[in-house]
Amino acid sequence: MASRRKGVIFVCSFSGALGDMKRKDQHDRLKVLAVLKASPRFSVWDASDNKIIANTMTDLMTDGLIDYPDPQPGYPWSQARVTEAGMKLLEQSA
Repeated sequence: MASRRKGVIFVCSFSGALGDMKRKDQHDRLKVLAVLKASPRFSVWDASDNKIIANTMTDLMTDGLIDYPDPQPGYPWSQARVTEAGMKLLEQSA
């Protein structure tokens, strides 16, 4: 008979650094760019969890500061790449 472990919980998380950002920081394009540079992988829920981050991500993409070289790395994940223009903006703000 197999024994059962008591008190053990396994937590699965589909969130990354983008989802861990404070809402007020999700408004800041430079902070979001810096997070995506350090941790480009994020879940679809991170990017659409609220209108703040969804709008910031849309703005970054529309302005050519991020792109998605592999649009489907495996659901629910996406992977953004900070473009040359995005890197230049980060360097100028340092």
